[in-house]
Parts: sequence; C-alpha cells; structure tokens
Amino acid sequence: MRNCILFFFFFFFNYSYSQNQDAIIYFNDGSSIEGFGMIKDEKILFKVSPKDKYDEWTNEIAKGIKFIGFDTESKFEFVKLDKNSKVFLLEVLSDGNVKLFVKFESVNSIENYFSNNLGYFNQKQEYTYYLKKGFEEFPKKLRDTNYIKMTSIYFHDCDALVNKIRNHEYRYETISKMVDYYNDICSN
Repeated sequence: MRNCILFFFFFFFNYSYSQNQDAIIYFNDGSSIEGFGMIKDEKILFKVSPKDKYDEWTNEIAKGIKFIGFDTESKFEFVKLDKNSKVFLLEVLSDGNVKLFVKFESVNSIENYFSNNLGYFNQKQEYTYYLKKGFEEFPKKLRDTNYIKMTSIYFHDCDALVNKIRNHEYRYETISKMVDYYNDICSN
C-alpha cells in the first residue's frame, strides 16, 4: 500500500509540474510565443495563459519548443531521421553549425520484473545521439561502437578536433563537449 501511495504522489507531482512548464514555442515562419507547454506523443501542447486549454502543434506549423526552468533550458525540435521515418521531437543538446540531438526511449525491462519489489516492469531509458550540419537534410546517427571513426570523418574539416577524438580526449559520453568544441573553434 505504501508503494502505491508513493507512486501516486510521484506521478501527480510530475504531471502537475509538466502542465505549467514555462516555454517558448518556435514556428516555421520564424516567429515565437511565450507561454506554457509540454510534449505528448511527439506533439507540442502549448497555451499562452495557465487558464487556457492546451492547443496541439505538429511539425507542419511549429519548429520546436524551449522549456525554461530555474537554472536550465531544454530545447526540442521536430526532426525527420530519414526520408521514410516519421517526425520526432528530439532534444537539442548542442546548437550551432552542427546540432547534436538526443532521442530518448523508455524500454520495459522484463529481466528486472522479478527482482523489482514494487511489482511492475522496470522502465529503462535508452538514448541515441544524432549529428546534423546545417546543410544536411537528415541527421547522422552516432553509435558508441564506432564513434571514433564516424566523428573523425564527420568533423574532417577540423584537424585539432580529429586529433582530440583519436587521442580519446573526447569519448562517446562527452559528445556534447565535442560538438561544442567544433561549433566554437572550427565553425566559420
């Protein structure tokens, strides 16, 4: 019973917090509006006033949304991963001549079901990084198994960065610092 009560309060807190998250929605025409937003099912839900009802926005009109917290900002953009994929809302970790996106997915983990004393499937977060230069139509998927080779080729126009990658100064876990370095030092 105690676990059910804790779960209820955790769910209620997260739900109520997400409904009144300060945000800025960005439109495809370059305009933007401040208000309150949330993301649900690869769509942006946005309202100007806390008393308003949420309107639903897709990539046909909106480019993305930025959530503004106390000391943090999180930006999400609509991205098509290839010509046959649907459009996803991906978080932008680095923004500049090269953008770094991350796609999060919750995966139910059956192997943790029996060891979990709360009696429900444990959800595991998996993530995938994507790199996109301004002129590219679709982002490139980055895998942790070949990131040195892939990023060395991708950032070939920045010898200093390629040397740092090959010398393991940047690892898969520090990909955002690698992209920031490129955007700050190597971009025209």
